[in-house]
Amino acid sequence: MVMFIFIGIIDSGLGGMSCLNELINQHKYYEYILYLDYKSNPYGTKSEDELLNRLNKAISFLKNKGCNKIIIACNTLSIVAIKHNIKDVITPINFFKKVIKDNFDDSSILIATNFTIKENIYDVNGKESSDLVSYIEGNKPLNIKEYLAEFNKYNKIFLGCTHFNLLKKHFKDKKIYDSGKALIDNIIIENKELKVTIYLTKINTNIYNHLIKNIHLQRFDIKII
Repeated sequence: MVMFIFIGIIDSGLGGMSCLNELINQHKYYEYILYLDYKSNPYGTKSEDELLNRLNKAISFLKNKGCNKIIIACNTLSIVAIKHNIKDVITPINFFKKVIKDNFDDSSILIATNFTIKENIYDVNGKESSDLVSYIEGNKPLNIKEYLAEFNKYNKIFLGCTHFNLLKKHFKDKKIYDSGKALIDNIIIENKELKVTIYLTKINTNIYNHLIKNIHLQRFDIKII
């Protein structure tokens, strides 16, 4: 019988880390387990069947570890969870839909994964940008200034992928709306001692260095599954 109670966070990589960092920034301290599915990174180019399989495995793993609350820190996986009526998970979708409803106009653009844009869950002007996930994870070279140049004509940038929090510095003169922050803003917890364990489905030097660089903690445990 599992006696421990944790909050689980699911993502394919650094998007989950950006959500954890936002939780810490908002002083929402708890015992967190991050399930980072690097074997399947990026999610946004996968089929729905593949995504559902990965999601079910992640949820089962976290429940077996004693998580009583599970956050899907990924718009792509969140769409799959909603379509397949998966219960007892928290997703950014409805929170970010409200942000979009209240703020999106003709000067706006949504940047999200290919899967998210094709599913049209947000029903606004959007750009398929799964290449950016691979770039952020260090797996694909991009001339980032050239890639993002097409967004210069927009005043508002809506980040429909939690990975894209790490691109904010490239949009200095834009109003940024972040789906990850919309998610974390709406999570209410009773604080306890902060502890973080990260479970990875894949590890290499690049992944390890990215984690060390981007996590806003001095102490955490890393385990491979």
